[in-house]
Amino acid sequence: MYLYIIAVEEKIIILHQMSKKSGYTEAYNEIFERAGMSLQDDVNIVYLEKHKGAHTKVYKQYVLDYLTGATEGLTGEEAKTALTRTLNELKNQLLQNPRMPYKGGL
Repeated sequence: MYLYIIAVEEKIIILHQMSKKSGYTEAYNEIFERAGMSLQDDVNIVYLEKHKGAHTKVYKQYVLDYLTGATEGLTGEEAKTALTRTLNELKNQLLQNPRMPYKGGL
């Protein structure tokens, strides 16, 4: 099962739709677009065993703050480099703490 670092489980659009209602996907898209990237890019995917269920608002906000802090004021190649580095950091955090997206994970 693959987990998009940004709130999409198994490449399924359902969680994207849920996120859109909360406003997170729009914010994530803006960051990715400034970097010339997409939420579907490979760098935004990590394999987690037994990943299942919705992500908490705390996790979604953590990811948004983390990405914003790393890419604020950057565009183009600088934004892409910073976003890629930051997504890899988040990926490592998720591998160290697979419960991170869930209640009590952060």
